[in-house]
Amino acid sequence: MAIIPTAGNDPERLRRCLDSLRMSAAGLTLHPVVVLCPASIKRVRVTKSVCAGRAQLVSLPGPFNYCRSINEGLLQRRPGDGYALFLNDDVTFREPGDLARMKQTLREQHWACVGPHIEHWHGKHSRVKRGDGAVRTNEPVNGCCALWELDWLDRLGPLDEEFGRGWGLDEADLCLRALRLGARYGREDRVSIEHVGHATFGTEYADCNGDAHQRNVRHFRRKYGSEVGLWGQTHHWEPLPGVQVSIAAHNAAPWLGRCLDSVEQALDGFRWTLFLGDDCSSDETFEIALAYQSRSGADVCHVRRFQRKAMTVDQAKNRVIRMGMPYRRLYPAMCLMDADDVMAPGRVRHLLWQARDGGHRAVLGDYLQITPHFPARLNRIVRATPRSQIDRGFGPWATLFHSSLVPRNARLFREHREQVSNGDVDLWVRWFRRGIDMVPFPGEVVHHYYLHEGSVSRPQDPALARQFEERWRRRKARLLGTRLSNVTAQTYATP
Repeated sequence: MAIIPTAGNDPERLRRCLDSLRMSAAGLTLHPVVVLCPASIKRVRVTKSVCAGRAQLVSLPGPFNYCRSINEGLLQRRPGDGYALFLNDDVTFREPGDLARMKQTLREQHWACVGPHIEHWHGKHSRVKRGDGAVRTNEPVNGCCALWELDWLDRLGPLDEEFGRGWGLDEADLCLRALRLGARYGREDRVSIEHVGHATFGTEYADCNGDAHQRNVRHFRRKYGSEVGLWGQTHHWEPLPGVQVSIAAHNAAPWLGRCLDSVEQALDGFRWTLFLGDDCSSDETFEIALAYQSRSGADVCHVRRFQRKAMTVDQAKNRVIRMGMPYRRLYPAMCLMDADDVMAPGRVRHLLWQARDGGHRAVLGDYLQITPHFPARLNRIVRATPRSQIDRGFGPWATLFHSSLVPRNARLFREHREQVSNGDVDLWVRWFRRGIDMVPFPGEVVHHYYLHEGSVSRPQDPALARQFEERWRRRKARLLGTRLSNVTAQTYATP
């Protein structure tokens, strides 16, 4: 669909806009919606004659509010609409198929939004030189012509109508909201448009120092703080680090599909890679992983079946981490997953911003502990606290850490040749001993951790479980250099 807000001041200009839109959409199914605001009897009659056979007309009472007009247009979406083009009535496309090229770029780049090159705008205001195709930018996509994926707009919610009362920064607000959810966007520089500039709003809004624009500037700064730049000039507009997900799986067929679907959903819109190692499974784990590989939204998705069974769980995890080491520079945020768990969206959306803005090398959040076949009321949320790193013993879930903490040989975990090594919580305590803090950011469940009876970390034999905990307690006392009586035996598998 295409949404064209108009004040009805120049019917001929609107006619040219609609005609060029039809030309640009060659080969596409087009649903244009013209939103007239303010609506008087005379303007409705004239605008209706312009839209006849060209577009659906919706009218709103005044005064003119650009964002309100866009929101009203979005309510007219049809079941088959997958994209929304925001288009000012003072914009015309130059070449047939321009809109089709923008849509192609949006799909190929997995962006939330894309715009064309605007000579008089980007030539003056953009730090990114014009290219010959898709150009990733941090600056917002200019709102005069912006193609959005409707799924992303559903996540973001309506445009802030406070901005629509003036001129400017409505697109900055929307793009920054998308960026904070992991969106990427940019320009399609093969497409160039004619833009009159401010004609949609009227000349009274054109002055950057005027009341209309300055009102929006004040609203933006109240909303985000004065340190957040208006047009991508601060670090808040820089792209988030790429994320690397590592999964070691062994006989995980009953749960692997659910796990991978949760990863896909949590990382939708982010730059990410997936490395999955099958540790000689005897079930359909490898086949499920291969089927997922062909439809994954990851930038890189590698699935490997190891021919020799790992001696320990820690060795299996290290082998998968080694698979991703060539990508550690572009995808430095490490996410480790158990193949039977579920990643909540906050694992990345909540923790990655905290890690980047705070300059933290390792962060952790709350997780939901679930015991299958037990009543749901027995599930509990485990809160991240400043002492979680050494007291409770968080496993690799609910955490995010920088790849620089991984040794060059990729032996992140100590490969003890024991039946149960507790290597992950062992790692967090060793980091604590070295002064590497896992900074807690509670308040959002970032992971669903399943406690399966009989697993490596939770043996069914009570005597073996006690032996497991006592062995870990002695080791933790040695790592921390303290008395055995000062150390709890509690681990993440302890009920």
